[in-house]
Amino acid sequence: MKNYENLHTFVICAYKYEPYLKDCVKSLKRQTLNSEIIIASSTPTSEVEKIAKENNVRLAINKKTTGHINDFCFAYDEAHTKYVTLCHQDDIYYPDFAYKMVSKLEESKDPIIAFSNYNERRNDQTKKNNLLLWIKRIINFPLLFFKKSKRVRLFTLSLGNAICAPSVTYNKEVVKRPIKESDLKSNIDWDTFIDLAKMDGSFVYLSKPLLEHRIHENSTTTKVINNKIKQNEDLLMFKKFWPEWIAKILVKIYGSSEKSNNFKKKENRKMKWIMVALYLILTISGLILYKYGANKSFMFSVKAGTLNLEISLISLIGLLCYLLSFIIYIFVLPQFDLSYIMPITSAISYIGIFVLSFLVLKEKLAINGIIGAIIILFGIIIMNL
Repeated sequence: MKNYENLHTFVICAYKYEPYLKDCVKSLKRQTLNSEIIIASSTPTSEVEKIAKENNVRLAINKKTTGHINDFCFAYDEAHTKYVTLCHQDDIYYPDFAYKMVSKLEESKDPIIAFSNYNERRNDQTKKNNLLLWIKRIINFPLLFFKKSKRVRLFTLSLGNAICAPSVTYNKEVVKRPIKESDLKSNIDWDTFIDLAKMDGSFVYLSKPLLEHRIHENSTTTKVINNKIKQNEDLLMFKKFWPEWIAKILVKIYGSSEKSNNFKKKENRKMKWIMVALYLILTISGLILYKYGANKSFMFSVKAGTLNLEISLISLIGLLCYLLSFIIYIFVLPQFDLSYIMPITSAISYIGIFVLSFLVLKEKLAINGIIGAIIILFGIIIMNL
């Protein structure tokens, strides 16, 4: 194990007294890498002071400014190491979090931030899989291979904020503020990550879950999702990347997946079909974008034993969409009867590609193809009667 001492600090952003704060501190004290631990608060209580004293943790009190953004910036400034993790007071960090983060950052070239996969903590139980977790893992997957690509980073952020904020470890030599000035209530992190994605350097993603993000009725995430603010701000964020009609579709998909933060399970069936819809959107758009880009620029040759491959950005995005659709389908397939879901998805994919080939690629419509599409439409209707 390499020595990464004095490179990393945990700063817990504490608001008033949170009953899970003690568990968070204990998880940080169990780290295999000896990182400094600080509790930062603008609303200290006797309970918070007691926890800090019992665990020999420095308590930094913000007496000058208030508000969510100022509190985070104050907490960030209290750390004087190269790398800083701003912890949520109700989360639990696995013992190898700090070592894994710092080692990956040190191995990477020009890192901006590092962040990891995560599990959820519900009713004192660890949840390793649900719809929201899998969507975020799928969105982040390309970053394992294209950590330095601004375009890939922005593309993943155009599909939603899949970065787990309490897992983010910042490189203070590059990132001067952990959160930007903004009027947003729920999507400040997302907006900040977009700015960071435009910078030169690497987004380091660790696919292993390194913490448990606690979901409970009093958490900020749950409160914000249960009102209209989140939905309106999601639309604003998606419109930064997409036409309004696509943005509205993404808001519905994104919002439905986040309902796993609600403690109601009646949405299960609806979630499965949302995943099917997401699969169809990605597989159809992936094929169309790939061919559209290939028509513009595509070259494959072998000269003097050297392989030369040139592919356009549009084709690359198409390939990523198609790859994401395949990964989604792996998890969708076991939830349906094979004899039902395969014909349905194949038929809809065919019709979608058939129509978009005409509208986007300007391909001619053959009479046999039109008749085939009509027959397929009738087949879908009959299967659903």
